[in-house]
Amino acid sequence: MFSGVGIGGANGNGDIFNADNQKAFIDFVLENTSGLGVHFVMADGGFSVEGQENIQEILSKQLYLCQFLVAISIIRTGGHFVCKLFDLFTPFSIGLVYLMYRIFDQVSIFKPVTSRPANSERYIICKGLRGDREPVRQYFHEVNLALNKYLVSTSMEDVNEIVPMEYLQNNGPFYEYMCNSNDSLGEIQILNLKKIQAFTRNTNLVDTRQADIRKQLLEKWKVDDELRVAPPKVLPDHKCQDLLNGDDQFLDHVTNQLTLENLRSITSVFDYRCMVTGDHPEKQVFLLGLGRSKVFQRECKAGSRWQKLDNNKLFVELPRDTLLHAEIVTELRGEGTGQMKVNTVHVLDALFLCGKDVRNLHFNERILQVQRFVKCITKPTISKLARVVVPDIYRLEDLSKIFERLVLRKVKGQGPSPRLCYCPQHASDSQFFRPSGVYIIKTVKAPWTMQWSKSQNKKYFFNLHKGESLFDMPKESIASVSDSKQHSYHWTWEGIRLLEEQQGQDDDSKLSKATILEYLHRLMPHR
Repeated sequence: MFSGVGIGGANGNGDIFNADNQKAFIDFVLENTSGLGVHFVMADGGFSVEGQENIQEILSKQLYLCQFLVAISIIRTGGHFVCKLFDLFTPFSIGLVYLMYRIFDQVSIFKPVTSRPANSERYIICKGLRGDREPVRQYFHEVNLALNKYLVSTSMEDVNEIVPMEYLQNNGPFYEYMCNSNDSLGEIQILNLKKIQAFTRNTNLVDTRQADIRKQLLEKWKVDDELRVAPPKVLPDHKCQDLLNGDDQFLDHVTNQLTLENLRSITSVFDYRCMVTGDHPEKQVFLLGLGRSKVFQRECKAGSRWQKLDNNKLFVELPRDTLLHAEIVTELRGEGTGQMKVNTVHVLDALFLCGKDVRNLHFNERILQVQRFVKCITKPTISKLARVVVPDIYRLEDLSKIFERLVLRKVKGQGPSPRLCYCPQHASDSQFFRPSGVYIIKTVKAPWTMQWSKSQNKKYFFNLHKGESLFDMPKESIASVSDSKQHSYHWTWEGIRLLEEQQGQDDDSKLSKATILEYLHRLMPHR
């Protein structure tokens, strides 16, 4: 059940009864939900009880307990839980339900119409987890430890109840509800078992009512009485045109190289964000997701065509109707002969996320949504799946901070001399990549620009055509993906010394570190 996220990862046993596996899974969920937990949990654990159906509830009691324990450990306050159960007659099972009743706003036992009426299957539905669940969670944990100790062939002990039966019987509304639930579900089960017996004894019997009920329900629910068919195959060109609705001219645009001449077109440091790239602009791609591993790429230059990603070289999964601007970066881990190379997708910008159009959001908001998106699609338990990450984002006025993360390291296959490498902010010390330069993204749309107000000591927006000044960001100043792509630059580092200990000399034809920092410094307001 916990395979891939329990102790031992994908090589673990996935045993939900194991407290260490539980902790590893709980930590995994909380870590990936910023410590908040999830909104909703469903549990459907089971194992074969063939020949022992009459004692299925007894055999399943620890499974019930552990599913409840893990659920209330990862559900956020106000969240909900649904779990499949079977018979609920023993004091142990009733005690479990009672304790869930004490920590949820509403608890009910329900058998849906889709559940086979002749078996004892039913579901507990718990709505609105309260904030005071910790004592119950800790108690479940201690009971599970006791069961792990007792449920061995040499043990003569067991846990038969977790809430005293007299206490349950004294709680009138709860006890009455459980009795009524068991009685009504038991009667339905008995009736349908007799029906199965009758049909088994007389194979000529035919029940026509099911077809009639099916027809009536489809009419009531306004559902077409047709077989489901697979969705038609969608070509990437058609899907891209459908998503962009004709606004696709920027797909052919190759980011301009930053030179001494066009550097002067940057008139405000506040209009740009930047990130370190691992490849040159002509190698950047658009990634189109058509569901799961059906991912296509298109180079950011004229005449390019959509091509399916080779899963043997780069295995990526993206939800349907997702369109990203990205680059494929070879990240390095470790040094020496054991150094590993891993291809990683760096998302530079987003156009559509699961069908949601984010093109016209501010760059900051687009990146925020991409970060959430990446967190959702990350599956660390699938080792062959390529990592999809968002690069470090810097303000252009903070460009110098990038140089603080540059190091010289030996790269396998590139000779004995150390090479310039960039260490991402949130990566381990052993993780880095060879940078190609800095992608400088325009986030403010002309004729608007951002300036610094000395009197107010904060930034403001200024319209160069109208002379209008605003502290609140006007909607028309937001650079869309198209605006950003066509008015951005790439400062290439090839032939430039960025660290004092780097060998060689600056190429005089290239834009040096000193030149760009000096120019940006002149643009900075003297606060």
